[in-house]
Amino acid sequence: MLIAPSQFAVFHFDYRTGTWRTAEGNYSNSPEEETVLLFDNFAEAEAYCRDQVARVPSIFCRIYDRRGTAEGEVAEIYPPKIAAKVQGPKAARKKLTNGVLLLLASGLCVLVDWRLGGPVILGVVVGSKFLTSGIMRVVEGFSGLMEHRSK
Repeated sequence: MLIAPSQFAVFHFDYRTGTWRTAEGNYSNSPEEETVLLFDNFAEAEAYCRDQVARVPSIFCRIYDRRGTAEGEVAEIYPPKIAAKVQGPKAARKKLTNGVLLLLASGLCVLVDWRLGGPVILGVVVGSKFLTSGIMRVVEGFSGLMEHRSK
């Protein structure tokens, strides 16, 4: 699907699991139900998302620009009650704390592997998972705090 430079695409997701949903908040039974909505400008897309999450509070919407899902996410719109939990400084501090704990767990896995002389692959397999997850959480938390400070 090609999106014009001025257009924005809206996807619907379950806020608990992050899985794709239909606009009504249901699991999709077929690819035909997995509709991507296109809007001519960001204001229209955002207004639609705000109305939709108010109407169906079990979903949240992501708005993407023409760069697509890989790097074009512009906004996430949550129901008001959920937005307080997943956005803002408190949520950012929680992500930052979780990220630091994951990084410490990664270091602990590598240390255990090193102390045992390397016969276990704990440091490589589990430690690398903790490392990547920890880095992502730290970046999300830090960017959330910086975003809140800039407002």
